[in-house]
Amino acid sequence: MTLSKLSLRNAKRQARDYLVYFVTIVMAAALIYAFNGLVFSEEIRTLSSMMESMPLVIVLTSIVVVCIIGWLVQYTISFMLVRRGRELGTYILTGLENRQVARMFFMENLIVGGIALVLGTLLGNLLFQALRAVLLALFRAPYTFRFSFSFQAVGLTVIYFSMVYLFALLRSRQRIRTMKIHDLIYFDHQNEEEVIKKSRIRRKIFIFSLLFGLAGTILLILRNLRMRPWRFNELQKSLEGISQKVLTESLRSMEADGIIVRTVYAEVPPRVEYSLSELGETMRPILDAMEQWGNNYKSTFH
Repeated sequence: MTLSKLSLRNAKRQARDYLVYFVTIVMAAALIYAFNGLVFSEEIRTLSSMMESMPLVIVLTSIVVVCIIGWLVQYTISFMLVRRGRELGTYILTGLENRQVARMFFMENLIVGGIALVLGTLLGNLLFQALRAVLLALFRAPYTFRFSFSFQAVGLTVIYFSMVYLFALLRSRQRIRTMKIHDLIYFDHQNEEEVIKKSRIRRKIFIFSLLFGLAGTILLILRNLRMRPWRFNELQKSLEGISQKVLTESLRSMEADGIIVRTVYAEVPPRVEYSLSELGETMRPILDAMEQWGNNYKSTFH
């Protein structure tokens, strides 16, 4: 089987088996056309003459959309490379060279991208009609549905889509040409290891965030208690945004560590106050120094 026939067969199978990938590429092309259609729409140009900032807003929005879609296309093609790494590595084991496998991957995705561009342009016209209707309704301008294509929008869509799609394909092609058989076959395992590493880092960051949040809450409570004894409701009102659960747990933790004292008065209704213990009083110089540093910082930079 020739390389071109193999690429065509894989492209057909790719569009069928990897539907999410194909739909993502189609939607990317549709979004590009929809925003380009707004740029070249006669009604939108008429509205733009009334509002000086509208053309700039539409152009900037189109640029942002193209950048986001460029990242999305790069991600989806990289995802496909990971999913098909074992298959591509098998091709090399059967005798094909890396450059041939890279060319095959490039050609078959080029076919899928061409089909996605055509379908995306058709779908993008419907999406353009929806965006056009919303904009005209916002400005109370008359709207009539007409299914027509702007050759200027089509041309700009082809340019934008080709730029982002070919850039992503060329990057993947270069990766395949430089990768070893082992790396291709176990590419999905490498990705899993990377995900595991990132998840561990996120867990550590989350734990440190909780610890710093708890430490900050304790310091705020001690700041108040060093002035005088406080009741629970007073503390909660002074610490804006703190939940009852967090405040209760923090007070119980400090009481268990002997930093504060909880005093219950035999009154009706019962009155409970929190104050610094003898151990907590030893922290007063530290709290005073922190307050002094904060005041100096505020006076210097504000």
